[in-house]
Amino acid sequence: MKLSELVHLRNQLEELSSNEVHEIVAQQLKPVMHLVETSAIKFPELEQDMNQGYRQVLTSLTQFGDVLQQIRDQIQSSINDMLPAYHAASYKLYEFGDITSDPDYVLNRRPQLAEKDLSLVRGRILVHSHWQKPGMILRPGLETWTRDMVALDPLYVCDINFDLLRPIIDNFPEEYQRRLRTCVVQESVGPPFLSKLPDQQLGFVLAYNFFTYRPLEIIKQYLEEIYHKLSPGGVLAMSINDCDRVGGVLLAERNFACYATCSMVASLARNMGYEIQYQYHLDAANTWLELVRPGTRTSLRGGQALSVINHRSLKK
Repeated sequence: MKLSELVHLRNQLEELSSNEVHEIVAQQLKPVMHLVETSAIKFPELEQDMNQGYRQVLTSLTQFGDVLQQIRDQIQSSINDMLPAYHAASYKLYEFGDITSDPDYVLNRRPQLAEKDLSLVRGRILVHSHWQKPGMILRPGLETWTRDMVALDPLYVCDINFDLLRPIIDNFPEEYQRRLRTCVVQESVGPPFLSKLPDQQLGFVLAYNFFTYRPLEIIKQYLEEIYHKLSPGGVLAMSINDCDRVGGVLLAERNFACYATCSMVASLARNMGYEIQYQYHLDAANTWLELVRPGTRTSLRGGQALSVINHRSLKK
């Protein structure tokens, strides 16, 4: 049996709750019992049988729920047994994926989101793009919402290869190109990945369609480093291939993405000190997650040091 089949069954069972059935049955039977018990016409022996039957029904539903939970536990145990192989396969995909792939292939490997989901992502980015703090984008790629982040001052654009940054740099007018801060991340060299960025200064970090192609241990290192780069109240917004859901597992099984789950990433983040601020399913596989470093956002700036870039001047 494939992991995707197990996760699909688990997802389906998660949508069903025997507790809800238990409550519905109890609520439906109580009025019947009350009517019989308060009626002027009495059925002493039958009322006793009815009360006993009511208790038996609830007991049976409780037993059914217990068996259902045992099934869920067995499914999860089987999933856990398969995870080491999937993590190993993800690390192999990572080693022979982004690092060695043609930049054009990497840049055009983008999820096709519905318009409402694209609008949501852009809206969330706009919410966090304040001029009072610097910001960073991991893999700006070809996404047009990068233009909505020009308020961040300065804006760092980072990736593992400068050729992956060239399209976004060329998309801006020369005036703004001089204000951009570029950073090539050396993942293959070892920690730290983000040593060139200032500590405790960034108000917003965006990593869209980047961690999808990173195994869990690499994601963990990025989370740790970004936490120390964020200022108090700073936000990391990210998308991941969410293998808590069958769509994410199918991509991992087809070697289109690495294996990670939203629950795993959230657990790692909480252990590091992050708070989970927002979560949204973008499609059948991708989950949008916002993590915040606790604290109050402050800034000594009274205004932007340079004039704001006119969006109309950005290259089409």
